Amino acid sequence: MQQRPKSDEEARAILASLPTDEDIQAEVQRAHSQRMNLIKAGQDEQRLHDQRAEKLYGVFFSGARNKFLRHAALVEYRCVRGCFLGAVVPHDWERWIATRRNYGYLPYAVEEPEDVSLFYPATPGEATRMPEGERRYVPNSLLVETWERFVSEPRPNMHSSPHCAHTSCQFVPDEVEADIRRLRRGNKRVVFLPRK
Repeated sequence: MQQRPKSDEEARAILASLPTDEDIQAEVQRAHSQRMNLIKAGQDEQRLHDQRAEKLYGVFFSGARNKFLRHAALVEYRCVRGCFLGAVVPHDWERWIATRRNYGYLPYAVEEPEDVSLFYPATPGEATRMPEGERRYVPNSLLVETWERFVSEPRPNMHSSPHCAHTSCQFVPDEVEADIRRLRRGNKRVVFLPRK
């Protein structure tokens, strides 16, 4: 508990040592500027990432995808029927991972990785009738991410849980690294994942 000042002089000294309104306003302004600079840096970093990823999206959505993967992929994942599930490829002097989305649903609010539940219906119509609550539709698409970001994200997430109508899987960084090492000297770097 704080003691009361014993004299008027001691009280005036305490008041004089307190920050003024101008000091408080300057500190608030400094904190706001610092926060805005962090936000701008994050936006710039995301914009640069998106520009770099755009080249890979162009390749993956063209007819040259399979040829590119045969030539460049460090490892490629497919279901037993041949659907593309994901691949790790070199791009812009670092590794990137591309994963396929197809009819996936996630909860809107995800607080912790263990709260994430993924559903793999055969058709979008089945997913809309699910009783678990509101889900977000992820159309048949592709997600491209740097390996560094992929490893740093909590599991499971959108990048680590690719699926098709025939199978679903969970990419674990250590297991993917083991596949890359195991297949690095081989001509075919494809891992076929069984139906689940």
